[in-house]
Amino acid sequence: MFQGIFWAVAGAALFISGLTQMPAEQALVRNLFLLLAGFMTSFFLAMAIDELRWLTMLRLRVASYGLAYVVALFCVVVINAISFTLRGVDLSNMNFGQWVSGAMNLGLVYAFWSELFIQQIYLSDAKPESKTPENIVVEHRGTLVPLKLAEVESIAAAGDYVEINANDRTFLKRQTLHSLASSHGDSLFVRVHRSALVNRHHVQSVSPLGKGRYLLRLSGGSDVTSSRGYRDAIRDHFLGGRD
Repeated sequence: MFQGIFWAVAGAALFISGLTQMPAEQALVRNLFLLLAGFMTSFFLAMAIDELRWLTMLRLRVASYGLAYVVALFCVVVINAISFTLRGVDLSNMNFGQWVSGAMNLGLVYAFWSELFIQQIYLSDAKPESKTPENIVVEHRGTLVPLKLAEVESIAAAGDYVEINANDRTFLKRQTLHSLASSHGDSLFVRVHRSALVNRHHVQSVSPLGKGRYLLRLSGGSDVTSSRGYRDAIRDHFLGGRD
């Protein structure tokens, strides 16, 4: 939902900005391409920011904004080439300004998206929770069933759902991983990946994979691989603050 709302608003803003520089029909077509490119590449940016999470917050922001402008420049160069080709312009006659036209505006949009993403995904993880419920309600064979959180081994994101693994079974629940983590606090669960939580009491072993990543073996026999952005959480909760 965050992606859809953001890029719908951004697309409208880019279109309005484009009206001041070109005819309405051309602005509409060009910015539809920009909107589609922005929506698709933002998923790449999300993964890249996740891998950079081991940086300090200041360095994470600087790296994210720099990456945002690089992606924006790439998008406008490709889209400008397509746009001018459709208008019958010889690409060999295009000057530098025509190739990079719109890069600044799209770069600002990407940078704003990066800041919102950092705020939504990472800073909110630090908010304390006042009370953690003991059960989570899941659906099993058409019936709502309260499942004890202590029995849950891991939880993985699956689009608008989460996959809850407990007692050698997997339950689907219509809820985002971020929302579930916020509502159930961190008394039992440790976030080891942008899309995965593990129950700290079910982690049997932790093996380093290199580059800040670890393989966590759970009591039920399943494995969860952490991402580099969460290596400090792995060290603090399972390795006593060291490798």
